[in-house]
Amino acid sequence: MQYSISKTDEGVCRYPLHTHPHTEIMYYLRGEGVLRLDGGQIPFSTGTVIIVPPGVLHGSQAPGSFQNISVGGDFSHLFHIASPCALKDNEACEGRMLAEAIFRNRYGSEEYLDALCRAYACLLLQSIRPQDETAQAVQEIIATLSRSFSDAETDVTALLRQSGYAEDYIRARFREITGLTPVSFLTRLRLDHARALLDIYGKELSVAEVSERCGFEDAAYFSRRFKRAFGFSPMQYHKK
Repeated sequence: MQYSISKTDEGVCRYPLHTHPHTEIMYYLRGEGVLRLDGGQIPFSTGTVIIVPPGVLHGSQAPGSFQNISVGGDFSHLFHIASPCALKDNEACEGRMLAEAIFRNRYGSEEYLDALCRAYACLLLQSIRPQDETAQAVQEIIATLSRSFSDAETDVTALLRQSGYAEDYIRARFREITGLTPVSFLTRLRLDHARALLDIYGKELSVAEVSERCGFEDAAYFSRRFKRAFGFSPMQYHKK
């Protein structure tokens, strides 16, 4: 995945209104102000994270200076929001640590950078609370799948039933929001993780070990799904 990563210069007080074709995640390292939107604004302070969907007009402004780290990329399979979403970093400041690690490694290994960005998005995902109750239920299912996809015992049907909604209804709502069925979404998470493992540990792990670490119990089935998704078998992908 290609990312756009930057940090605002020292002394910046205002950033002009602009849009991006990708999702943008902004972590505010310091300063207090507002993110201006077309018809509204969102306040920010140190430790605020604002996620802006593609195509949304926005620009930061503060009475004094502010500084943020911006990470832009295609996070559409994780963030399903129609308008900007603001949240606060946790007490351990894990969001800040990941944002700064991403900025430091922006010109480094593509595989490592991709792993950092995915970890950052998954961390933030756990804090998003959509206003729509069914959308919130779907987001909670997504967060659970993002944490447990490597467990072969992950039971999608049980998660749907635990949502508090009729199984068929919440499955349909999940597909409406994500564009994928819950099972397809889980498979995509597993395959994306498999590709990352092959990128980073391809020389150290066998296909069977990669399969197991991604939640696939059958290595042959894993290889077929991988080839269907990426056009190469796991072995061919590693050699390529």
